[in-house]
Amino acid sequence: MYSQKIPEGPEMDEYKEKRKAYDQDFPNVLATISGGSSIEVTQLDIEENKIEDLMEEATATIERKSTADVFISYFVYDN
Repeated sequence: MYSQKIPEGPEMDEYKEKRKAYDQDFPNVLATISGGSSIEVTQLDIEENKIEDLMEEATATIERKSTADVFISYFVYDN
Protein backbone atom coordinates (compact mmCIF):
# COMPACT_ATOMS: atom_id res chain seq x y z
CA MET A 1 0.00 0.00 0.00
CA TYR A 2 2.80 2.40 0.91
CA SER A 3 5.20 2.58 -2.02
CA GLN A 4 7.74 5.12 -0.75
CA LYS A 5 11.05 3.62 0.41
CA ILE A 6 11.42 3.65 4.21
CA PRO A 7 14.96 4.36 5.44
CA GLU A 8 16.77 1.50 7.16
CA GLY A 9 17.93 1.63 10.75
CA PRO A 10 16.89 0.57 14.24
CA GLU A 11 15.20 3.93 14.90
CA MET A 12 12.71 3.13 12.11
CA ASP A 13 11.55 -0.23 13.51
CA GLU A 14 8.72 1.26 15.57
CA TYR A 15 7.56 3.30 12.59
CA LYS A 16 7.59 0.22 10.36
CA GLU A 17 5.48 -1.74 12.87
CA LYS A 18 2.96 1.08 13.18
CA ARG A 19 2.83 1.55 9.42
CA LYS A 20 2.28 -2.19 8.89
CA ALA A 21 -0.62 -2.14 11.40
CA TYR A 22 -2.06 0.93 9.68
CA ASP A 23 -1.83 -0.72 6.26
CA GLN A 24 -3.68 -3.75 7.63
CA ASP A 25 -6.38 -1.76 9.47
CA PHE A 26 -7.09 1.04 7.01
CA PRO A 27 -9.04 -1.03 4.44
CA ASN A 28 -11.43 -2.06 7.24
CA VAL A 29 -11.84 1.53 8.38
CA LEU A 30 -12.49 2.67 4.81
CA ALA A 31 -15.00 -0.14 4.23
CA THR A 32 -16.80 0.77 7.47
CA ILE A 33 -17.02 4.43 6.50
CA SER A 34 -18.25 3.66 3.00
CA GLY A 35 -20.76 1.08 4.23
CA GLY A 36 -19.12 -1.91 2.59
CA SER A 37 -18.30 -3.77 5.79
CA SER A 38 -20.04 -6.03 8.24
CA ILE A 39 -18.51 -4.09 11.14
CA GLU A 40 -21.24 -2.40 13.13
CA VAL A 41 -20.64 1.21 14.07
CA THR A 42 -21.92 2.47 17.41
CA GLN A 43 -22.49 6.19 17.81
CA LEU A 44 -22.13 7.88 21.18
CA ASP A 45 -23.31 11.41 21.98
CA ILE A 46 -20.13 12.87 23.44
CA GLU A 47 -21.41 16.42 23.93
CA GLU A 48 -24.21 15.64 26.34
CA ASN A 49 -22.68 12.84 28.44
CA LYS A 50 -19.96 12.48 31.03
CA ILE A 51 -17.00 10.24 30.22
CA GLU A 52 -18.16 7.67 32.79
CA ASP A 53 -21.59 7.45 31.11
CA LEU A 54 -19.97 7.08 27.69
CA MET A 55 -17.74 4.30 28.96
CA GLU A 56 -20.71 2.51 30.52
CA GLU A 57 -22.76 2.79 27.33
CA ALA A 58 -19.88 1.59 25.15
CA THR A 59 -19.16 -1.33 27.48
CA ALA A 60 -22.83 -2.35 27.59
CA THR A 61 -23.05 -2.24 23.79
CA ILE A 62 -19.92 -4.36 23.35
CA GLU A 63 -21.09 -6.87 25.96
CA ARG A 64 -24.54 -7.09 24.39
CA LYS A 65 -23.06 -7.75 20.93
CA SER A 66 -20.54 -10.21 22.34
CA THR A 67 -23.26 -12.12 24.18
CA ALA A 68 -25.35 -12.28 21.01
CA ASP A 69 -22.36 -13.62 19.04
CA VAL A 70 -21.73 -16.33 21.64
CA PHE A 71 -25.42 -17.25 21.66
CA ILE A 72 -25.52 -17.51 17.87
CA SER A 73 -22.25 -19.43 17.80
CA TYR A 74 -23.56 -21.92 20.34
CA PHE A 75 -26.72 -22.71 18.40
CA VAL A 76 -25.23 -22.59 14.91
CA TYR A 77 -21.93 -24.35 15.45
CA ASP A 78 -22.31 -26.44 18.59
CA ASN A 79 -25.66 -28.09 17.91
